Amino acid sequence: MAETQEQKLEKGIAYKDEGNQHFKDGEWQKAIASYHHAGLYLAGIVSEGSKLSDLIAGNGAGGSVGSDELAESRKQLSIVRNNMAACFLKLEKYTRAIQCADQCLAIDPSNLKASYRKLQALRLSKDIKYKTFLDELLAKYPQEEMLRKEFEEWKVEEKKKSAEADKKMSGFLNRKRPAAAASAATASSSEASSSTASGSASRPTPAQRPVGAASAVRRTGPVTRQ
Repeated sequence: MAETQEQKLEKGIAYKDEGNQHFKDGEWQKAIASYHHAGLYLAGIVSEGSKLSDLIAGNGAGGSVGSDELAESRKQLSIVRNNMAACFLKLEKYTRAIQCADQCLAIDPSNLKASYRKLQALRLSKDIKYKTFLDELLAKYPQEEMLRKEFEEWKVEEKKKSAEADKKMSGFLNRKRPAAAASAATASSSEASSSTASGSASRPTPAQRPVGAASAVRRTGPVTRQ
């Protein structure tokens, strides 16, 4: 006999409670496994309810499936997805944490905890979308203390990064200047050596002078008469 929606809801909540206990005990993987089973039951109810709602609307009946099971299943599924995001954050699996937070927000867009967990995962994974999402949350919740604190921490981190970048650039330029000076000195020394060598080459050495003059001197000695 097929399970009723009420029975599925009960099992889903039971698995969720089991996951909560594992979470309290710091057993993140076990908690995820329990939440996964809870999600299967709860998502099944939500999916069936949504399909039936679309069918009724398409037939012109109006309204939607307003069962208590459907409303409660959506609420519990949102909690389960949010708790899974928390587990994945603990395990430093940030991509999965973002996915679960998004699944929670798809059901409950006003869930601030899910938004904050997604923000944390974006920051810890150094995702470029972090600042954009932070700005969106600050615009939506301008008085939220934890978001304001997050923004202040971001400013401190950016200032630190800027200082480190300036320090690296300064070190690079300082290393470059002595190298340039040494290169210029080498070039100057080379030019001076070249000039000296050129001057020496332009003056004739004794070996290069004409030998005719010396021979003539030797031939001007006394001539013996015969």
